Amino acid sequence: MKFLVTGYLPEDFNPASVTPEIGAAIHQHNAAMEAAGVLVLAGGLAPAKMTKTLRAKDGKMMVTDGPFTETKEQLGGFYILEAASLDDAIAWVSKGAAGALGPIEIRQIFVHEG
Repeated sequence: MKFLVTGYLPEDFNPASVTPEIGAAIHQHNAAMEAAGVLVLAGGLAPAKMTKTLRAKDGKMMVTDGPFTETKEQLGGFYILEAASLDDAIAWVSKGAAGALGPIEIRQIFVHEG
């Protein structure tokens, strides 16, 4: 089973504010998940202010600036994990330090193989 793990950060998050200890712990956790064959892909995302949103309106795609959210947090990064179950994915994510930066969401990915 594949899982999308998303991490949320304050809108004004500055990557330079991550302590060396947290950065090292995240790196070690990523390496452990990679060595175990759990980590498929991971990445950080550009700030919300650099985002474009596409919506269909009247049969045409409209492009607007940024997400329209009334929140103080933004999607900051993601992992794609391969795990036997949601409980296994939770166990792996719980071992990491990324939660110190903000909330983390885990969702199963329903893969379309066409």
